[in-house]
Amino acid sequence: MPPRIVLIGPPGSGKSSIARALARKLGSAAVDTDLMIETSAGKKISEIFIEEGES
Repeated sequence: MPPRIVLIGPPGSGKSSIARALARKLGSAAVDTDLMIETSAGKKISEIFIEEGES
């Protein structure tokens, strides 16, 4: 199994952009967990935060 890299930082800091570039460079896949959550919940992260809070 290839090693995993996790990028953590505040919103808008470029995590997704860096993840895509790094994945291309390493010949791997980038996974956007926000997109996974939005797909599963059927709503945007911002809507989830408004309805349920951020914690």
